[in-house]
Amino acid sequence: MENKTKIYIFCNCCDPPVGHEALAVAEDGRCLAGHLCSNHAFIQHDMGLTSDWKHGEYKKACPNGYELIYIDDMGAPENQELLAQLKAAGEAEVARNGSP
Repeated sequence: MENKTKIYIFCNCCDPPVGHEALAVAEDGRCLAGHLCSNHAFIQHDMGLTSDWKHGEYKKACPNGYELIYIDDMGAPENQELLAQLKAAGEAEVARNGSP
């Protein structure tokens, strides 16, 4: 069975007058895509969960396949462990390869 890379999609910053900064972060900490959405409700479409948007970036970064996982509230207590893991993985990625 092929191991697909998990890509977590979430709102990194909600500022309704300005927008909602959505990110797609691979389980290894790489930030694969981002988008400034005018409304929080548009994140799933704009980041490719319910559309074909961004899939070119995802396929390029994850040629062995990927699974998109939407996290509605990354700030919720139950998501803090995942957030810490992604942050640590991202810091390790920067240490290995430098800042993008």
